[in-house]
Amino acid sequence: MNTKIMKRARILLIVGVILIILAPLILTRGLGIIDFSNTGQIGDTIGGITAPIASLVGSILVFFALEAQIEANQIIQEQMKVQKDEESQKKQLQNLLDQFKMLREDVNDFSYITFKSDSTDEEKNSVSYLTRTGRDAFRQVIVGMKQYKTKQHLDLYKLNHKLGEVKSILLAMDSLLKQTDSATIELTDKVFLRNLISYQFNSKISHAFDGMETYKASLQKPCEECGKVHIGIPDDLFDIITRIEKQLPESNE
Repeated sequence: MNTKIMKRARILLIVGVILIILAPLILTRGLGIIDFSNTGQIGDTIGGITAPIASLVGSILVFFALEAQIEANQIIQEQMKVQKDEESQKKQLQNLLDQFKMLREDVNDFSYITFKSDSTDEEKNSVSYLTRTGRDAFRQVIVGMKQYKTKQHLDLYKLNHKLGEVKSILLAMDSLLKQTDSATIELTDKVFLRNLISYQFNSKISHAFDGMETYKASLQKPCEECGKVHIGIPDDLFDIITRIEKQLPESNE
C-alpha cells in the first residue's frame, strides 16, 4: 500500500477516534451553545452523536482502502507487463539464435565439387573429384562463373544450381540482420548477433565477390542466338551483398 495513503488513513483514524471519544463529553454538557444533556437516554444520545462520525470515518477509510487496492492492482499489472516483455525478449532472442545456428550450418556445409586432372604419364590421364566446403566452395562457385560456357539457353541460376544456394544463404543472412534490427531485445544482444553474422559473412562469403564486379552478368556479351546472358555473375547477388554490408557493424562506424 502507498505510504501516503497509509499516513492519511492513520491521521483520519486518530482524528475519528478522538472525535468519537470527545463528542459525547462535549455535546452532553450545557455549554450555552448546544445542549444535548436532556435528550433521551444517555446511551441513545451518545450513539446518535458518535454513529455519524464513526460512519463517516469508516467510509473514508474504505475509500482509502479501495484507492490503495487500485494502486496495488496497477503495480501488479505493470509487473506482469514487464515480465511478459522479458519473456517476449527471451523468445525473440532464442528464435534469432536458432536462425543463426541454421545459417552457420548452411554456410559451413555449403560444398562444391570440382574436377582435377592428374597426368600420371604421357599416355594416361586420371580425373579425380575434389569437394570444397565453406569458404573455398563459395569462392569456387563465384569465380567459376567468370568464364562459364554452355550451349544451353537457360537462366544463370538454372545453369548453375549452386548459384541458387548462394543466393538463398545470402537472403537468409540479410533477413536475419533485418529481424535483429527490428527485434525488441537488448541492444547488447543485437550487437552480439550482428557480430556473429559479420564473422560468418566476412570470413566465409564476402571474399568470393572481391574484385568480381567486372564479371557481372549485365556487363557480359549476350548470346547471339537467344539474346540472353549465359556467363557472368547474377547482378542481384551483388545487390544482396551490398545490403548486408550496410547492416554490419563495420559499415555503421
